[in-house]
Amino acid sequence: MSQRRAELIQRFRRTGLGSIAAALLEGFSPLAPLGAQGLFLLQPLFGGGETWQAVAQALEDPQQLDDLAADLRGGAQHGQH
Repeated sequence: MSQRRAELIQRFRRTGLGSIAAALLEGFSPLAPLGAQGLFLLQPLFGGGETWQAVAQALEDPQQLDDLAADLRGGAQHGQH
């Protein structure tokens, strides 16, 4: 896992939104590739950043999407990552 992705996951967990973000990722997974393209397009507005690029790349790959959701939940559902 990249450092930027780990920071993003920790940020969501600290705010108590990790499970909610994971549920949204899983619920909207059919739209994930579209979301990834949107993030790539809007990345300059977010200040560029490797964090958003890592998220966009995760949205493009179903396995990475599952791993990201599991990491946001704390690894409880799919095992520790």
